[in-house]
Amino acid sequence: MGPQGGRTRPGAKRRGYAAADIPLYLLIDRQQGKATIFSEPRGDDYTHSASVSLGEDLPVPAPLEGALPTSDF
Repeated sequence: MGPQGGRTRPGAKRRGYAAADIPLYLLIDRQQGKATIFSEPRGDDYTHSASVSLGEDLPVPAPLEGALPTSDF
C-alpha cells in the first residue's frame, strides 16, 4: 500500500529494492496463484526471475540458495 492507503504502482517496490542493491526480492501473488523471486539487481530492476505456481517449491538463487516451499502461501 502506498501513502494514504492507496496502492503503489506495480513494480515500484521491486525497482526500489533493486536500486538499493537488495540481492533477492520475493513476490507472492495470491490472486494469480504464483510466487516469483527476482535476483541479480542491476540499476533499478532485477535481471533474472523465476516463478512457480503456489504449492510448488520455488528455487532460490545465491546468496541464499535452496528451495522455498510455497504450499503455505
